[in-house]
Amino acid sequence: MSPNRDTHLAEPDLTKARPTARHGASPAQGLVLASLILGLGIGLVIAPRGIGAVAHSTFAGLFIAASLIKIATALIAQTLDAKPFTLARSDRDLPVYSILVPLYHEAEMAPQIIEALKAVSYPRSRLEVIFVVEVDDHDTRKALHAARPPRWMRVLTAIDGQPRTKPRACNLALAEARGDLVVVYDAEDRPHPDQLRESASAFAVGGPATDEGAGRITCVVRAVHINLHSVHRGISRRGTTCGTGPTGAGGTCLRRSPSPARRPAA
Repeated sequence: MSPNRDTHLAEPDLTKARPTARHGASPAQGLVLASLILGLGIGLVIAPRGIGAVAHSTFAGLFIAASLIKIATALIAQTLDAKPFTLARSDRDLPVYSILVPLYHEAEMAPQIIEALKAVSYPRSRLEVIFVVEVDDHDTRKALHAARPPRWMRVLTAIDGQPRTKPRACNLALAEARGDLVVVYDAEDRPHPDQLRESASAFAVGGPATDEGAGRITCVVRAVHINLHSVHRGISRRGTTCGTGPTGAGGTCLRRSPSPARRPAA
């Protein structure tokens, strides 16, 4: 597909596969929620101090448990061999990767993310990049085309709809993706050149995907660097606030389960 042509995405019917937020609460869920609200109201009237103490203890316990899990994870990670590994595999034996990049009013970041993805060390015949832009985001679409992306990158325009969020854009792009493995990047990410090869090796160690499941490993997370200057410039322009870590937490690679509806890899 020519990089200078858009493909307009029709929104897939994702509600038939499994229940989503579109279905709303079931009668049983509504009954449970109503019972909890009623019980909380009665408790606040009868014993407000007791209810307050229980609520405080519950939330404090959850916060402490979450903190302990993070500390334990960090300590365990220090004891593991952090050296990257890749299995010796020929390029033609590597799985096809689909990189999804949802963009919205990020025209200034378009050239940067294109150059960052060009630096990824993965065979181009086994790689596709899908930029997803909203139908009203003309500036970002023009910036992508002006950067002259290679043929293995394409721009998809999401069908007009709400909410205009990153998950919705990724769901629409996923319906068009042909990869066995999928990774999502933001506009400010700078993935390590070997990230995709390392993740593919991890999936290979976890076993092959089958019709019953996606192997023992279905998700691999690796930190990516973030262009903080561009992030802060965007924050200033949009008037929002956010927290930033030393390297970010993007670059989550997912393995897709086999599906008859999926197009075979070219």
